[in-house]
Amino acid sequence: MNKTKRNILSISLAIALVLALTVTALAAWPSFQGHVDNNGRIATQPPITTPTTTAIQMEYNNTEGIGVGASPVIDGGDAYTLYNGRKDGARLQSTKLSATPPSTRWNIVVDATATNVPQISTPYLDITNDILYVGVTGIDSNGDYYWQLYTVTNLSSNPPIAERVPGAFGSGRFGTPITAATDTNPAHLYFGTFTGTWAGAYYQYKVSTGALVTFKPSGTKGDDFYLAGAAFVAITDPEDDNTTTDYVVFGSEHPYLYVRPVSDFGNPAVGNAVTLVNPVKNPGSVRSSIVNYKQTEAGVEVKYVLFTSGGSSTGILWQIAVDNLLQPTSGNYTITCGEMNSIATTSTPVISSNGYIYIGGYNGDGTGAIWAYTPGNATTNPTSVNGVQYYPEPLFDTGEVHSSVVVWSISTGPAIGRRDYIYFTANATTGTGYCYSYAPSSGTVTPVWSDAGNGPALQGFASDAGYLVYGDDSNTLRVIS
Repeated sequence: MNKTKRNILSISLAIALVLALTVTALAAWPSFQGHVDNNGRIATQPPITTPTTTAIQMEYNNTEGIGVGASPVIDGGDAYTLYNGRKDGARLQSTKLSATPPSTRWNIVVDATATNVPQISTPYLDITNDILYVGVTGIDSNGDYYWQLYTVTNLSSNPPIAERVPGAFGSGRFGTPITAATDTNPAHLYFGTFTGTWAGAYYQYKVSTGALVTFKPSGTKGDDFYLAGAAFVAITDPEDDNTTTDYVVFGSEHPYLYVRPVSDFGNPAVGNAVTLVNPVKNPGSVRSSIVNYKQTEAGVEVKYVLFTSGGSSTGILWQIAVDNLLQPTSGNYTITCGEMNSIATTSTPVISSNGYIYIGGYNGDGTGAIWAYTPGNATTNPTSVNGVQYYPEPLFDTGEVHSSVVVWSISTGPAIGRRDYIYFTANATTGTGYCYSYAPSSGTVTPVWSDAGNGPALQGFASDAGYLVYGDDSNTLRVIS
């Protein structure tokens, strides 16, 4: 595999109206993008000046292959990272961030059959019950891929206990983050699988009973799910006496936006498969997780989901009202306020407390950038001064940005002092992590710091208690404080 970039389908983006985002304030980072809303907002101030970096070499066997392909999760100052131990199989490391310097607490082999298999599924950490749920891709005796869900318990012990979840396995690769409807004590977990042959599925795992419910799209086309994490919404249906029902929402490779009822998740005859329709561009695949946010319109709170999809040269950022998710088509759902020709993305959008949206992108030629947009911008010219800009232009020299951005904001006090601090990694040879600041009052973009790693860095930062953590292809975990 080319070590300077990943084999990921090129997708791109445009922008939608951005206002308030729902936020879960927890002193932890228990899932992909931090919280069940996938909002990517950092609660505790991370480094905003030149930081201290500790590079921790994680255990592995052999030098070929991809190292860290999934973002860590964090709780209580401990970071948990699933990665490819190469000939050792799938490994999991716990890192004590508050140690001086940060150091490894334990490192275990979760699945020895996963010989040199990329592990791209961010785990889910049930911080109430101190259980880590880990999704592993392995290789069976016939050389075929399979997926397996594990629990890791006794996290404070060395070593902890890693066990296969009975019945929670199947053919294909573990393709998405593990998500849940709550950050604590979840009733169900959700994840999707990727086969490359449109034979993937999305799963609901009931924690209390161990029951596994499978959703396979109906019809002859099938589908696959890659990097597309789910979010959870309550939808009021005017055609059913305004009954409010809980649904799971996730994207797919075809692309559709699947809307599945929690209570009847596996039944393809209920719920909806929203066909993503754009009159100009091919929507491409949805490899973004779903973001929940809300805004007040005419004194009424309206809830939306936000996500990206992408075609061969230009993609779309979709904004769909939650109460429209059961409608048969999305032709009127998207608000397209700017397009980025020849820029692709796999980023989940992040909306800052100052009302700006940030998404990473790449050209497919080794270069990349971060794009920022302002609320309500309606231009279609990505170089216009009406709030649409390369953010910042020099990032085209740093390498492709496949990661999802995370953000910490100063959003109170005098306007002149408000800032967004944007953190992301580059999927380049050195796997650099970056921090840039944006001053809304002046439009000034300032490079704050960068941290050059040892290899491509795919999925980006996790953050908690003032720390930033990411891994790269060299199996190096970098702790920034």
